[in-house]
Amino acid sequence: HDRAGAAGLRHVEGFVQQKHFVDVQVQLGELTLQLGVNTTATIDNAGCGIDEFELVLDSLDFNATGDKIYISLYNLNANYADQYIYGLWDAANSLNIKDSVKYMTNTNFTNSLSHRGQMTKANFKPNGNPTCLCGDWDTPLFYSDYDQNVTSTRDTLFEWTKWMWQNVGARGFRADAVKNLPYDFIGKLLDYLHTNAIDPSMFVGEFYDYNPASLKGWTDNVKNNMSAAAQAAINVSTFDFSLQGALRDACDAFGYDARTVFNSGIVDGAGGNGVNAVTFVNNHDFRLASQSVDNDRMLAYAYILTNNKVGTPSVYYTDYYDTSDARSLVNKNRIDKIIAVNKKYINNSANREYLNRFNTPFTSNYISGAAANSLIYQLSGGTAGCSSNKDAIVAINFSGQILKVDQQVNTGAGFHLAVGDTLVDMLGNSAYPYAVVNASGQIYMQVPARSYSIWVKSGLTRTPAITATGATAFCNGDSVLFSTFSSNNCYSYQWQLNNVDIEGATSATYYAKTAGNYRVQASYGGVMPKYSTPITVTINSPVPVVTIISDTLTSSASSQYQWYYSLDSLSYFAISGETSQTLIATQTGYYYVELTDNGCSTLSHYTYINLTGINSIGANATFIIKPNPSNDGKFFVAVSDDVRESIDWKVYNLLGSCVYASKEQNFLSNKTKLIDISTQPSGLYYLQLTTSFGTKTVKLVKQ
Repeated sequence: HDRAGAAGLRHVEGFVQQKHFVDVQVQLGELTLQLGVNTTATIDNAGCGIDEFELVLDSLDFNATGDKIYISLYNLNANYADQYIYGLWDAANSLNIKDSVKYMTNTNFTNSLSHRGQMTKANFKPNGNPTCLCGDWDTPLFYSDYDQNVTSTRDTLFEWTKWMWQNVGARGFRADAVKNLPYDFIGKLLDYLHTNAIDPSMFVGEFYDYNPASLKGWTDNVKNNMSAAAQAAINVSTFDFSLQGALRDACDAFGYDARTVFNSGIVDGAGGNGVNAVTFVNNHDFRLASQSVDNDRMLAYAYILTNNKVGTPSVYYTDYYDTSDARSLVNKNRIDKIIAVNKKYINNSANREYLNRFNTPFTSNYISGAAANSLIYQLSGGTAGCSSNKDAIVAINFSGQILKVDQQVNTGAGFHLAVGDTLVDMLGNSAYPYAVVNASGQIYMQVPARSYSIWVKSGLTRTPAITATGATAFCNGDSVLFSTFSSNNCYSYQWQLNNVDIEGATSATYYAKTAGNYRVQASYGGVMPKYSTPITVTINSPVPVVTIISDTLTSSASSQYQWYYSLDSLSYFAISGETSQTLIATQTGYYYVELTDNGCSTLSHYTYINLTGINSIGANATFIIKPNPSNDGKFFVAVSDDVRESIDWKVYNLLGSCVYASKEQNFLSNKTKLIDISTQPSGLYYLQLTTSFGTKTVKLVKQ
């Protein structure tokens, strides 16, 4: 844009900067432009993302009294990048005239496939009132920079939020990048939701700023733009970047005084209310090592999950669930334990004392470690089921050496500790399971390097007892209810079978269904456990165990047996007469055995047998019988070697009657013998072959 006049030639150089980079090619040197001609160019992404273009104007091209130059910037191939003119050099006057450039967006969503949010450039900044980049919250984001001051923009976004609640089922909202949104837009959005009977349980804004006063100021300004009714129904909060930054430095920065955490954040750094703050350790927007907590992040989680006064704690999904990170797998279990202690002893604690803060009135004797490397604080007055008249002491050790300290506690008004009280280490991280308030009002705490723990006022664990509702000897498939009772409903329980923990059995009751010795462990979160006297459960007819040797099946011992057979493992029938502990299988298929003891009957799992039909007799001769089973009662017998002597062939039924008899001489290997019992009923038969070497009996099955 050359304002120097019409006479002579004008040399204009434009510098275009890309704000968010895309894949580009390097453009070397200046690219000469012509008026009215579109030019496809690339941004030089090799350095600062700036490229130069040259436009030469003469008096026929440009008249300074009324002409304007329009520059349109497009992103091709659906790529997205913010672009703006970084500099505009008027060569004739040796002057950078970039501030003369006015900006507008040409965003258009009227052809969206969903037919929702059909906005035009009027709904995005900069729009119908061109900007010089001196009045926006931020440099233009074009494509995604809504102008919330436009009525149609607000209406569309308000309706979209209501649709998310009514159709998608969202019950909480996170507003992204609220630093770029007008306060009254958020306030009026929440008014609109409340008017439509929508009161989200959480509305948190991401105001990316480490100044606690700025964070508090955002929530204050939003509330000032809400109606009194909406304020009463919807709580507005923001992520506490200030506290996160202090915790990050305590975990990652060598030499950082951890006590600075006590003076950081919306609550302790700006006098805000914890209900308007959401505390966190990491989030998805952190892309640099300087932003996230990288070292022993559990130290930071221990703080936000126990210090309920500083805000509502949140756990980053990746820190909790990412199975590719071994630290996350450990952290999940540790986080769960802290949450469990919080629910029982800390939740909604009304009083809080930072015991080792700067200029603290509470005495400390550091045997190992130092005040600068630790956070020690006391909580009292919680509303959780086990927190009545109980105090919790939290100690977090950021040092690389063990923390050993005699720490004075608050025994004054609002707290519930006195000389002689016992506090139990609820997480079991300390080498000492409990601490006692001494005559000086101190307790001794020992915390491993880069670790933490929580002590809660409580008595020592008492031995639990078990009562059984019902008989402890019963049939397989039945059960007995065990219950434990103690004088402390705040115990943690773990049921064991034969001294091994039963997964998930952590309530005061348990249904026992298998045989063995049962007992229950009572503890404070696993600390100082005591065990009940075991009770033995007996199953009168246990599930049978079947062993196989060749074609012989043997059941575990019982008073009564019944064998069953099935072709497909789906249905089965009893094998007549097979009521002994051992069964010789006669055909391929599935076998079961039913045991009966003390009035209880139990069926085994199936046992599959695959018979080949090969049997041997005498010397080296091997006989092959096919088919077996036979559908028509005809069996063909072949021999693997010559038997040059007499063979007697006899077939007997289950009653011992001979139903087939034959004698052969010189039975050669190329010969086949037909055994025909087709006139006999279906069932089990025995083929007996006799030579001078002996007798062999083989089962035949006619189906």
